Amino acid sequence: MKLTIEQLKEKTWYRFLKVIYALAFIIIIVFAVALIFDSTSPRYDNDNSYIKCNNGKEFKLSELNKNGTHISGPYIDTGEDRLLNFDCIWRGASADPNIKGYKFIGIYTARNWFKIMWQSLLSIAIALIIFEVIKRIFYYILLGKFMPKKMNK
Repeated sequence: MKLTIEQLKEKTWYRFLKVIYALAFIIIIVFAVALIFDSTSPRYDNDNSYIKCNNGKEFKLSELNKNGTHISGPYIDTGEDRLLNFDCIWRGASADPNIKGYKFIGIYTARNWFKIMWQSLLSIAIALIIFEVIKRIFYYILLGKFMPKKMNK
């Protein structure tokens, strides 16, 4: 006996499966948008931020990254401060290690709302396609057709 969509709608397991399907779709969409939102959060740019030594020389943090300097806010912690000061002293900015021999210039990247919107729409479209393919495969396995006709009462 071949099943129809109308007969499936009467089955409890099918209705339960539809609820799980909808919840999985919602969870994946929320997770994808949250991941996109977090990946585009405003932050300091470690590649373009730089220090300006007292002798006028400028060095990007990416050039000095051999010592692991990484910024996440407008301030540099004490250990990194000593390393950056040493880098400037080593490059001839100051002879006294007790005097701060540099000024930190942090480049801040703002959140890109356009990028968030198009990536979110793209991820929703991809999720819709994937979930539609899953639904069609399910119908093919159960009903023998990729696109079964819905019967109206």
